[in-house]
Formats: sequence, structure tokens, C-alpha cells
Amino acid sequence: DFEILKNIAKGGYGEVFLAKKDKIYAMKRVPKDIILKQPHTALFMAEKEVLIDSIGSEWLVSADLTLQDDQFLYYLMDFIPGGDFMGLLSKEDVLEEDWVRFYVVEIVAALDELHSLGWIHRDLKPDNILIGLDGHIKLADFGSCIKMVDGKARSSITVGTPDYVSPDILISKSELNEYGENLDFWTLGVIIYEMVYGTTPFYSSTLVETYKKINEVNYIFPFKIGEDLKDLIEKLICKKENRLGINEIKNHIFFKGIDWNN
Repeated sequence: DFEILKNIAKGGYGEVFLAKKDKIYAMKRVPKDIILKQPHTALFMAEKEVLIDSIGSEWLVSADLTLQDDQFLYYLMDFIPGGDFMGLLSKEDVLEEDWVRFYVVEIVAALDELHSLGWIHRDLKPDNILIGLDGHIKLADFGSCIKMVDGKARSSITVGTPDYVSPDILISKSELNEYGENLDFWTLGVIIYEMVYGTTPFYSSTLVETYKKINEVNYIFPFKIGEDLKDLIEKLICKKENRLGINEIKNHIFFKGIDWNN
């Protein structure tokens, strides 16, 4: 028996409420009939698996409990009261380089943990990066995740958010495509760019033009930034065969002096 306090989010597949029992939870409620009508039911099952896999994680939102009744599935998740990263970017517009480094280190740590559990996020964006009252982040919204087998995933389903989606995903619209965890590092690069410039690198007035720019990796640096930071962005927002992997990211000069084990 949970007391529903208020609605805090609504998406295409369900709603999120503040709920109270022994503590405050974020309760995601998804109608069963929507799940059964979707051609990609696996996405809902993947989210449930990730929420369970991440129990006890420092960096990933997890499910304290999963419930169901005749109409709905419910995920009882950590409530992160500090808002999301998009709210921070909207307030600050752009971030100083030291703050960029701080948040990127935490996002990388979160992605590293998710990938170590065998999952690719596929819809990383500022809205899905939550900020606690202590200022630290947690990665959320695993509804687009896919499980890797031997370090790779295969899919013909297009997921993601237009301004952040990688060309790895767009290719898969017409064929069964294979990609790895560095798909998420493309989107990391896009988010870093947004931290620095206050806009995404491929923003256009039409979706067709946005996707064209993404597929061509066609973007500019509107004004000068630190060379190390620019180099990092260029080595993330690039074709997948040239993109940095997790160890290369951690060893990049932009993160010189960072103790990744602490």
C-alpha cells in the first residue's frame, strides 16, 4: 500500500509518481495493454532487468521493488531529488571546464558500470542524468537498453533522441546492425559539447537535416575551447571505428590527475 503524492513525469509509455511508504520513491507505472501492443516488448523487459541488475549501484538508478496488478506494471525506484542535468544546463547555459570535467568523470563512471553489467544505454541525454542533493549524478531511464553478447549488440530498431542519437543507430533503420558500448560514447561527446556551447552539435530546423549532419559527422566548434577538451570531443563524436573506448577515455589527457578508482 503506497500513498501516491504527485505526478512528476509523463512519457509515451507510462507515468512516474512520487510515492510514499517507508520512504519516498519514484514509482513508474506502465499500462500492460501498452506493453502488449508494442512490437518491441523486449525494451520494457530490458528496463526491468537493468533496474534489478543495478541494485546497490552508486551510479545507476535501481528498482527497490517491482509490482503488478491487473492493469499496470510498477517499478519502485530511488527518488533523486536534485533534478536532472538538463535542468542544470538550462539554468547555467554553459559550464566552466572544471565543472565539465567533474560531471564527465561521473557520467563515464556510470556508463562504465552499466557496460560492465552487459548493457548499452542507447538513449543517454541530459534528461536521463539525475543529480542528487549531494551533487553527484545517477544514470536513469533504461527503457532503450540492449544486452550485449560477447561485447556486441545487434538490432534493427531505431531508438534514441534525435539530437543525441549516434550514426550507429541510424544505420540500423534499414538493416540488422551490430554495435558495441562505444555507441554511448558518441552521445557522451554530444553532451560534453552541449555543456561547453549550450547547444547540441547537430541541431537543425528539420529532423532530416539533423540526421544528415549526424550521418556525415558534420559539426563545428563555434568558438575556441581548451585543446585537450576539443580533442576529447573530436575523438568521441566520430565514426565508431575511430571512437575512444573506455580505457582510452580514462587515459585521455583531459582527465590527467583523475583517480578513477576513487
